[in-house]
Amino acid sequence: MKAFVKILYLASILFISAAAYIFFSLSPENSQESFVLFKVKQQSYTVAKMAVKADNIYLAFADAKVSKLSLNADILAENKESKPSYPTAILVEADKLFVAYENAKVIAYETSNLNKLWEFSAEDKIGVKFSTYKNYILFTSFDKHIYMLEKISGKLFAKIKTKDAVNGGVVVNSDIAVYGDCSGELAAVDLLSREKIWTKEIGSHIPLSPIICGDKIFVANHAGSLKAFNLKGFDELKSFAKVEISAHTQMLSDDSKIIFVDADKKLQTLNTITGKAEEILPFAGRDCEILQDENFLLILNLDGKIDVLGKPDYKKIFTHDFNLKLDVAASDNGVIAAVDLTNKLYIFKKNESTD
Repeated sequence: MKAFVKILYLASILFISAAAYIFFSLSPENSQESFVLFKVKQQSYTVAKMAVKADNIYLAFADAKVSKLSLNADILAENKESKPSYPTAILVEADKLFVAYENAKVIAYETSNLNKLWEFSAEDKIGVKFSTYKNYILFTSFDKHIYMLEKISGKLFAKIKTKDAVNGGVVVNSDIAVYGDCSGELAAVDLLSREKIWTKEIGSHIPLSPIICGDKIFVANHAGSLKAFNLKGFDELKSFAKVEISAHTQMLSDDSKIIFVDADKKLQTLNTITGKAEEILPFAGRDCEILQDENFLLILNLDGKIDVLGKPDYKKIFTHDFNLKLDVAASDNGVIAAVDLTNKLYIFKKNESTD
């Protein structure tokens, strides 16, 4: 009899354990990860800039070497400049990779083999962002100009004067380019005539790029004050004036919303139609960047963590903590690449089994 009772007792424990395992494994908090760590590869030198495109990872190193890697972190192509210079901006398109350097050079490479296509020298340090317009690539310089180069040849098409140096780059909408400079001037340029359409004084210097969302322009000054303007009438929209954002994290636009980190380091969205702000992450990071592709929003906490939010509901679907601070990251089409301060490259892939 005692043996029978013991068997029943053990069976009940096994049943409860199995039920608990099934419950917790199927719960949202413990379901299979949406991304998996696919590869870790030590890099030999500091990675300054990085881009992901079509299942390839492009690295721009601090010694002016560029590399193309597969998802397995195998080197597919490399190229290195004879005179080392630190990369400041990177952009990859279907057949071209553009890299800007601290020595005021922009170099275009073929994406297939990283052969150099052309090289262009500005008169001073180049800003942190490239933009494109038709067959041209645009960038700003501390020589107080916006440059328009032909993508194919690197030939200078236009050089547009700005009031002061522009660090954040320009944002393009149709035939209009908008930028903010270090004097605090927000300006719009007609790219067909290369003439200024209007200017606005923001009050203090503008460290990052403005963004365009629908028919509105949003810009933050160094103090973190958000200002909005009508893209067509250029009048200021006072309904957004109470929003305070971090002036050190680039805002993004997504459909009718802007995504930003506020002064308390919370990640928020702002509906540009209703003016309503909504918190989507309680702490984005003391020092962070936000990136996005078509399906995901990536929050890079430089203290050593990445969070991935799905679109369009911005619900957290993946998080990964690193042992060390992060330096740079990029994402595209379900691939995330991140590099820590020891130059270790981490490659994450979307887990297709969770679809």
